Amino acid sequence: MTIIVDYDTYRRLTQGTEFQRSINLLALLNKILEDTHKAELDNMNLTPKEYKQALKKLAIFREYFLRLNPPPGIDPDALHIFCDL
Repeated sequence: MTIIVDYDTYRRLTQGTEFQRSINLLALLNKILEDTHKAELDNMNLTPKEYKQALKKLAIFREYFLRLNPPPGIDPDALHIFCDL
Protein backbone atom coordinates (compact mmCIF):
# COMPACT_ATOMS: atom_id res chain seq x y z
CA MET A 1 0.00 0.00 0.00
CA THR A 2 1.26 3.46 -0.84
CA ILE A 3 -0.01 6.50 1.02
CA ILE A 4 0.67 10.11 0.14
CA VAL A 5 0.70 12.36 3.19
CA ASP A 6 1.25 16.03 3.85
CA TYR A 7 4.32 17.38 5.64
CA ASP A 8 2.66 17.60 9.07
CA THR A 9 1.58 13.97 8.89
CA TYR A 10 5.03 12.93 7.70
CA ARG A 11 6.58 14.81 10.62
CA ARG A 12 4.26 13.07 13.12
CA LEU A 13 5.13 9.70 11.62
CA THR A 14 8.89 10.23 11.72
CA GLN A 15 9.49 12.17 14.94
CA GLY A 16 9.09 11.24 18.59
CA THR A 17 9.68 7.99 20.38
CA GLU A 18 9.08 4.62 18.78
CA PHE A 19 5.90 4.39 20.84
CA GLN A 20 4.64 7.78 19.59
CA ARG A 21 5.48 7.00 15.97
CA SER A 22 3.72 3.64 16.28
CA ILE A 23 0.56 5.17 17.76
CA ASN A 24 0.48 7.81 15.01
CA LEU A 25 0.91 5.20 12.27
CA LEU A 26 -1.78 2.96 13.75
CA ALA A 27 -4.16 5.92 13.98
CA LEU A 28 -3.46 6.82 10.35
CA LEU A 29 -4.03 3.27 9.13
CA ASN A 30 -7.20 2.97 11.21
CA LYS A 31 -8.53 6.24 9.71
CA ILE A 32 -7.79 5.07 6.17
CA LEU A 33 -9.57 1.76 6.79
CA GLU A 34 -12.49 3.57 8.45
CA ASP A 35 -12.88 5.94 5.49
CA THR A 36 -12.78 2.98 3.10
CA HIS A 37 -15.41 1.12 5.10
CA LYS A 38 -17.68 4.19 5.22
CA ALA A 39 -17.37 4.61 1.46
CA GLU A 40 -18.33 0.98 0.95
CA LEU A 41 -21.30 1.29 3.31
CA ASP A 42 -22.47 4.46 1.58
CA ASN A 43 -22.86 2.43 -1.61
CA MET A 44 -25.20 -0.01 0.12
CA ASN A 45 -28.88 0.54 0.68
CA LEU A 46 -28.84 0.32 4.50
CA THR A 47 -31.24 1.72 7.03
CA PRO A 48 -29.72 4.11 9.58
CA LYS A 49 -29.84 1.34 12.20
CA GLU A 50 -28.11 -1.16 9.89
CA TYR A 51 -25.51 1.46 8.96
CA LYS A 52 -24.72 2.13 12.63
CA GLN A 53 -24.47 -1.60 13.39
CA ALA A 54 -22.20 -2.13 10.39
CA LEU A 55 -19.92 0.70 11.54
CA LYS A 56 -19.61 -0.91 14.98
CA LYS A 57 -18.80 -4.32 13.49
CA LEU A 58 -16.24 -2.81 11.12
CA ALA A 59 -14.58 -0.95 14.01
CA ILE A 60 -14.13 -4.30 15.77
CA PHE A 61 -12.81 -5.79 12.53
CA ARG A 62 -10.22 -2.99 12.18
CA GLU A 63 -9.00 -3.59 15.73
CA TYR A 64 -8.55 -7.32 15.11
CA PHE A 65 -7.01 -6.71 11.70
CA LEU A 66 -4.39 -4.32 13.09
CA ARG A 67 -3.72 -6.62 16.04
CA LEU A 68 -3.17 -9.66 13.79
CA ASN A 69 -1.43 -7.78 10.95
CA PRO A 70 0.64 -4.99 12.53
CA PRO A 71 2.84 -2.95 10.23
CA PRO A 72 6.54 -3.81 10.46
CA GLY A 73 8.40 -2.07 13.26
CA ILE A 74 5.34 -1.23 15.37
CA ASP A 75 6.05 -0.95 19.09
CA PRO A 76 4.28 -3.92 20.78
CA ASP A 77 3.12 -1.73 23.69
CA ALA A 78 1.63 0.82 21.30
CA LEU A 79 -0.19 -1.93 19.42
CA HIS A 80 -1.56 -3.37 22.65
CA ILE A 81 -2.78 0.02 23.89
CA PHE A 82 -4.17 1.12 20.53
CA CYS A 83 -6.13 -2.08 19.96
CA ASP A 84 -7.48 -2.19 23.51
CA LEU A 85 -8.89 1.36 23.58
